[in-house]
Amino acid sequence: MRKAFLIALVVFAAHGTAQITWKGLRFGMSEAEVRKTYGKELQREVTDQRETVLVDDALELLGAPLNIRARAEMSLGKGGKLEVINLITKDPFSNEKDRTSASGSSLAAIREFMTRLTDKYGQPIVEEGQCKLTAEMLMSDKPVLCNRTWKSEGQNVKMFWSIFDGRLRDFIVAYKPIGSEF
Repeated sequence: MRKAFLIALVVFAAHGTAQITWKGLRFGMSEAEVRKTYGKELQREVTDQRETVLVDDALELLGAPLNIRARAEMSLGKGGKLEVINLITKDPFSNEKDRTSASGSSLAAIREFMTRLTDKYGQPIVEEGQCKLTAEMLMSDKPVLCNRTWKSEGQNVKMFWSIFDGRLRDFIVAYKPIGSEF
């Protein structure tokens, strides 16, 4: 009985680390496995805490016509295994001089992000802020913030975005295995 329990425990632990997440990556992968699976050149950075982060500074999030570029960070943690994936974009419409155009692009981008995440993961389990963005909210000159969290197949997916002066300023999606704290 004890032997069967230990085997089940090992299988369960292995199953937890084999969770497939964004771009076919699995939590618990080594640096070499992440690089092979990702299939694109990644820069290696080391944090102040001596943790390795693999970075793609040329990630295209939505494609044409919005063309939002982002930074993908795959944090390996102190154990050298994939623990967290962050997709980060800062001020993606800063080149648009016309505020109306930037606001329209921001609204389209937020709606597309929300649709894609909801289509993939279902309804969020947490929603904080003004997540149902409208044109009126963009034109009000008031900051608009949104946090949403989904639980899906062994992982938490957390999204945050902020709008200031009618423009999308920050957009972050973070993937972590369930049981990890954000």
